[in-house]
Amino acid sequence: MASVGAMLKQIFGSFSPGSYMTVVPAYINAFLLIAAGYAIHFLPEKIKESYRGLFIRIPLAAQMAVVMAVAILLFQMRGTDVIPFIYFRF
Repeated sequence: MASVGAMLKQIFGSFSPGSYMTVVPAYINAFLLIAAGYAIHFLPEKIKESYRGLFIRIPLAAQMAVVMAVAILLFQMRGTDVIPFIYFRF
């Protein structure tokens, strides 16, 4: 329970906005991906249908190249550290 109290004190009492400046540079790629997702989500439906139609009309080889490029981009954004399963800590 002492650990819980220490964590809650850190979250609600000792948190400073300066902490953002250590988090943002470390996860800038993830934040950019989230921002791009929001931007695409709020585009008008007419624009979304136009780029979907464009993707459908390009040759199959180009479609596969686009899919592979997106997969590689997402793979490169992963963390380099091995993150153990959280329940192994308890």
